[in-house]
Amino acid sequence: SGPRIGSSDVTCALGLTKFCSFAMKSSTPILSALLCALASPAAAIVDLFAPASERPALLKAASKLKKLTLSEEELQWVHVLAEGWASPLDGFMTEAQYLQSTHFEHLVVDGEFVPMPVPIVKACSAKEKAEIEGADEIALVAADGSIVATMAKPEIYEHRKEERAGRTFGITHGGHPYIKMINEAGDWLVGGKIKVLKAITYNDGMDQYRLTPVQLQAKFEEMGADAVFVFQLRN
Repeated sequence: SGPRIGSSDVTCALGLTKFCSFAMKSSTPILSALLCALASPAAAIVDLFAPASERPALLKAASKLKKLTLSEEELQWVHVLAEGWASPLDGFMTEAQYLQSTHFEHLVVDGEFVPMPVPIVKACSAKEKAEIEGADEIALVAADGSIVATMAKPEIYEHRKEERAGRTFGITHGGHPYIKMINEAGDWLVGGKIKVLKAITYNDGMDQYRLTPVQLQAKFEEMGADAVFVFQLRN
């Protein structure tokens, strides 16, 4: 398939590739956030995957929850979140986290600023908002209806599309492909902690190269690498 809008590859010189669905923004802050994940101690990297032994029961329980469909981009964000590339973020952004990201390009965690220049958000329509409002937990499903994750205590807030576009890209013109996608998304955003219930693959011949931060750290140690060259590939 063709390149995904908003996706990027983070590649070290020896050919290790990690797919990450960061939006098309200046590469410096994006790479700063990714390098923070790679430089973090393994214990500090968020892992949002449910233990494999618990997934059948969790999937059965999730089948009874109200469901919210993920767009292709949002599914890719679940992948990014699940593996810890956006650590310490543990789900789609709440309103407070969204405002910190768009206004400061950082999250404020325990009084410290953590680079987070691109909002990681889940949109929904007014109809979907009415269906999930007040729920303690919801299921996030792929386009084919399969359950991907659950979200605890979803927080719904206004999708300020023009502000999001302007603060993320410095422009608001609807001809920009990512801004077009923002404008076509729902008028509300839903944030909350997620638990991922299945592995996310793309069956494009590249899945074996999509290593997690922990796997990459182990590979670098195995190689005895004292430096790693990282760059961002554009669509």
